Amino acid sequence: MRTLVVLEKDYTAGRLSEAEIAFRAQDNEGNVWHMGEYPEEYEKGKFVDAPAWIAGLKGARAGIAMLAKPQLGDPGHRQGFAPAPISWHDHARVYKVGQRTCVPVDCYENVLVIEEFERPKPGAFQLKYYAPGVGKVRVGWRGAKEEERERLTLVDYRRLSRRPWRRCARRRWKWIGAPTSATRSTARRHRYSRSRGDK
Repeated sequence: MRTLVVLEKDYTAGRLSEAEIAFRAQDNEGNVWHMGEYPEEYEKGKFVDAPAWIAGLKGARAGIAMLAKPQLGDPGHRQGFAPAPISWHDHARVYKVGQRTCVPVDCYENVLVIEEFERPKPGAFQLKYYAPGVGKVRVGWRGAKEEERERLTLVDYRRLSRRPWRRCARRRWKWIGAPTSATRSTARRHRYSRSRGDK
């Protein structure tokens, strides 16, 4: 399956806190599928973990990252699944539509806000803001039981050519068995600034 590969880097006070490669695919109806991810987590600039999962490997399954026609009132959907020890089982539903938001890169209209949650953790939601033609531009939170209270804003956005991505894919992905098609995908790079606290 041919995928779009997204590289996202999160920075806290100028220091890398997470670097993630995510794989997306679109079906004939327009739904965008989450095929897996490789997130590198850092603490104080030092690598600590990489809880990766790829659909079809070790019991992991793909899920829907974005519905073709997201609407308020939709019951929600599973974004993917990975069994222990990864234990990835996020769900999502539409929270708001037609929003406007500004980040360091630009201001965006008609923004879609998705709330992500885990069913075993009621009252905790991560809010993701998606701008047409760009993707995720902001991350927020809501809920009295949300512990991380993380905020991210997009500070850099680049569409990468295939050639440098192929070099990166060969070096970083061969060992976990990523599909060959992933190394032939177009790619995007997002960079975010992270903070914690109020919405």
